[in-house]
Amino acid sequence: MDKKNIKEFSNEILDNYKKYNIENIEISTAETINVSLKTRKLQLENIERSKNININVNLYKDNKKATISANNIEKINPVDFLEKGSAMVKFIPVDEFCGLPENKYYEKGLLDLDLVDEKTHSDEDLIDQAKTAEEIMLNSKKITNTE
Repeated sequence: MDKKNIKEFSNEILDNYKKYNIENIEISTAETINVSLKTRKLQLENIERSKNININVNLYKDNKKATISANNIEKINPVDFLEKGSAMVKFIPVDEFCGLPENKYYEKGLLDLDLVDEKTHSDEDLIDQAKTAEEIMLNSKKITNTE
């Protein structure tokens, strides 16, 4: 799944949610890339990688809110996603304070907070960091083993 697919999926939801009698919709996505490595006795044991992309959709109707989410949209049809969310919101209790604000209450001059960390580390750099940390720990007489 790539960013283009997430954008297409989100746009299809935005283009179709009114057809399912949903008043408002809110979509958020998050992408995480993880690298984990293990060393023992200053030797590399294992490297694990994972990449996750999550999408959360909040649906609002008649002072009710339902949330539907997925971490793999490759085999999900956005229309099916909307149908499921539309069915869910019918059974949610009414909350008089539930809903999105009117457009006039949204901030118009949002700052770019530059929250994306795109720095990547090579495997060699990560291995060196792990070995250095383990070596420092092993220099303590209170630590007899590391993992």
